Amino acid sequence: MTAPQAKMFAYHLGIVVWDLEAACARYAELLGVPEWHHSEVERPGVPVNPNTAGGKGTLRIAFGRVPGVTFELIQPEGQIEHKVWLDAHGEGLQHIGVWTPDVQGAVREAVAKGCRVTHAR
Repeated sequence: MTAPQAKMFAYHLGIVVWDLEAACARYAELLGVPEWHHSEVERPGVPVNPNTAGGKGTLRIAFGRVPGVTFELIQPEGQIEHKVWLDAHGEGLQHIGVWTPDVQGAVREAVAKGCRVTHAR
C-alpha cells in the first residue's frame, strides 16, 4: 500500500487473545500468515485509569504480515489496559495502529470530531 506522506493510514490491527500460540496457528491457517515474530514487553498500568493504576503486566506479542496488513496478536497478563479490555470484551480487535506525520495534530483533530483518548504512551 502506498499513501501520500501527508495522510494518515492504518498499518496494523491489534487483536487481544487468550492464548497466543493457538491464535497464531489459527490466523496462519485462516489468513495465510506465513511467519510470526514474537516479543514480550513489561508495561505499567495506565495511572489515570482506576482499573490499571498502580498495576503492571506483560504483553506477549506476535506480529505477522500478509500483503497489505500486519496482524499484532497480543496475550496480556497482569493489571494493564489490554487485559482489562480482554476481560470485558473477550478476544477481538482492540486497536488499529495508524501512521501519521503529525501525531499531535491528528489527535487534536480526532478529539475535536468526537473521538476519546482512552490511553496513550
